[in-house]
Amino acid sequence: MARRAVRVVPALHLVEFATQHVRQPGYDFGGQFEFGLDLILDALAAHHGGTRP
Repeated sequence: MARRAVRVVPALHLVEFATQHVRQPGYDFGGQFEFGLDLILDALAAHHGGTRP
């Protein structure tokens, strides 16, 4: 039973994020997604010793 509760907690954080940030006027999902994607891709490139185009 405790194992199932652990899986629910991240979902609650996602709901909180969506209601407090994404639904606010002026929030640009596309801009936030692009920033996060660039951050991840830069970290992967650095880890593998390469550079991104």
